[in-house]
Amino acid sequence: MNFIVGTVALLKVLTVLQYQCQIRLRTRRLIHKLVHNNVGCGFPLAKIGVLFSYATGAVMGIAIDIFNTHDINLARELTKYLEAGDILLGDRAFCAYSDICLWIKQGCDVVVRLHQARLLQGSKKPKYTVDPPFKKKKKTRKELPDRLIYWTKPKQKPDDISQEDFDSLPEDLVLREVHCYICIPGFRTKEITVVTTLLDAIEYPGSEILKLYDARWETEVNLRHIKTTLGMDILSCKTPEMVRKEVYAYLLAYNLLRTIMYRAGTRFNRNHMRLSLQASRQHLKNLLPKLENKTQARREKLYKTMLEKVADSYTKKRSKRVEPRVKKRRPKAYPLMQEPRHVLRAKLLSA
Repeated sequence: MNFIVGTVALLKVLTVLQYQCQIRLRTRRLIHKLVHNNVGCGFPLAKIGVLFSYATGAVMGIAIDIFNTHDINLARELTKYLEAGDILLGDRAFCAYSDICLWIKQGCDVVVRLHQARLLQGSKKPKYTVDPPFKKKKKTRKELPDRLIYWTKPKQKPDDISQEDFDSLPEDLVLREVHCYICIPGFRTKEITVVTTLLDAIEYPGSEILKLYDARWETEVNLRHIKTTLGMDILSCKTPEMVRKEVYAYLLAYNLLRTIMYRAGTRFNRNHMRLSLQASRQHLKNLLPKLENKTQARREKLYKTMLEKVADSYTKKRSKRVEPRVKKRRPKAYPLMQEPRHVLRAKLLSA
């Protein structure tokens, strides 16, 4: 079972989640520099779209581009990893008429959050819908929380697709909207509307659609593991080719840990998605030196012991665990570098 996240990585349901990962690249000649930075100041930035497997959490594919690339362009590069029957799960950045039609043509279903431009804002009318939009107030809401909607083809061609692809789009599209209010303390979002191509409300209940979209947050946790736990936040290579190899090396290590977690979960009857990736990393690091000069039988025994320890890192889902979005550590009281290093050194020496 696989998905797109995201990187846009469900049920044969492959799930695909797609999401972008902004990584600071420590190289002088990579892909892109911030336009407001002077030459020799700061580090280049790139954007990475990651395709995760919903079933295992492993990385299925990546797309690397310049920092100012839109998320939807990365998602289009990741469509080559999709197969007919997959379900594409993503956030509101991927709620576009042309791309939904493209994924449907490829034989995939889509579950995305409704883009904010299609919601009622003041006196503006909703775009490309035939039913009235959802109201904000709970007590005055009259529309059904689960309904079919009708989108029509945009009159103007988007700038990021060709005229041939735009002409091949269907004139209309029937989708399904599932809406709910969120009353969980600590959640910033208070209501959410999900758009999907899974039209059968009996086979795909609205509650399951919402649970599926809620699981999209696991991709954010996976990206945090890659960037923070494995240390991929700042890369050290200085050429684009080596930077890509460094990214692939980190993702290979991440998939290795996911494989160990999956085998530990299946052998000891644990949900492998609730096992600790950091604990798996530590146990694997402790195991590697012990495998030297050992017989095959001894290695298999050590490997089984490691899987047992990884399975012991199981943690239940902590539903009421919330953290404020603030920084605790105080930054150093130094200004940002606004001039190249050799210029600043010259000023210090001439003072």
